[in-house]
Amino acid sequence: MDGGGLWRRWQAAWRAFRQPVAASRLDTLLEVVPAVIYARSAPPHSRLTYVSGNVRALLGYDVEEIFAEPDFWIRHLHAEDRDRCLGTLRSLERSGQVEMEYRLRAKDGTWRWLRDECRVMRDSGGACVEIVGSCLDVSGRHRSEQALARSETELRAAQTRLVDALESSGDGFSVFDSEDRLVAFNSRYLDIYPSIADIIRPGVRFEELLR
Repeated sequence: MDGGGLWRRWQAAWRAFRQPVAASRLDTLLEVVPAVIYARSAPPHSRLTYVSGNVRALLGYDVEEIFAEPDFWIRHLHAEDRDRCLGTLRSLERSGQVEMEYRLRAKDGTWRWLRDECRVMRDSGGACVEIVGSCLDVSGRHRSEQALARSETELRAAQTRLVDALESSGDGFSVFDSEDRLVAFNSRYLDIYPSIADIIRPGVRFEELLR
């Protein structure tokens, strides 16, 4: 089946679930999945019309609390992400689908990184009638990425301090790791061994320098 056929079936399934009887069943099903499902009315005056009950596990807010605050999303969106996200959403009606990641403030005051994917639902004439989307918590991935970036920054800083310390000495110095690979050396070290200066570089093994 082509992509268009799959999308038409997805639309039909969504319309079926939006019926009053099915909506209750949908809420029950969504309690056990990690993604929060939501729906908004068509622009230009788009407003939230549905959000799955598992939003409480994600943000700490009940569905009723979210509906009670018409500007909930924009008011809880991180200031540093606001312009980028609004710019992305401006292209939604034209592109039909967008993906973005941003921080949203939870009820306990902490920030959750969310991956938001939404699509335009169109009628037979191609007009936008509804926007449906899903939000997935990707905070763990962002924490890992930030921790890795900090570690790399600290490593580069330590290497810079080591090189500076080595260069401040008038003697030839080199540092090898536990596998006998050259990690750092100073310019005086190169002066002492001019015949192998062309192969003295980080990563070279000690045994290669002895050949």
